[in-house]
Amino acid sequence: MLAGLALLPALAQDDWGRVTALPAGTKVSVMKTDGSVQKSLVDAATAGAIRLRTGEIAKSDVRRVVNLSRNHRLRNALIGAAIGVVGGVILDKTAGERFRNEGNDVSAGFYGASISIGAVIGALIPSHPVIYRSR
Repeated sequence: MLAGLALLPALAQDDWGRVTALPAGTKVSVMKTDGSVQKSLVDAATAGAIRLRTGEIAKSDVRRVVNLSRNHRLRNALIGAAIGVVGGVILDKTAGERFRNEGNDVSAGFYGASISIGAVIGALIPSHPVIYRSR
């Protein structure tokens, strides 16, 4: 899973066309090449610049654009919970067997804890998609 997270920045290619396709009114965060960040609503985007309600930024000055209108937190939590189910099965089939031999069935605890931990970790993963990253 961590290897997959490391690949996420590579998915946001140098594709300014995704910026120009943003509808007016979309909330974005624009990181400029000098490191400053502007959060605002998009008025329009052209081949050479993005015009926000707070001003215009030339494409050459843009390092990254993040779409703040789209949020994947619920999706990430569900994926984390699914991974937690797998973790619960592994715990139940390994350590759970040992506890059942002792007369204690802790399956519900293993599953509950694993699903909860997975869902929380999933929800904490950054959830706003990067739609543009300059090279």
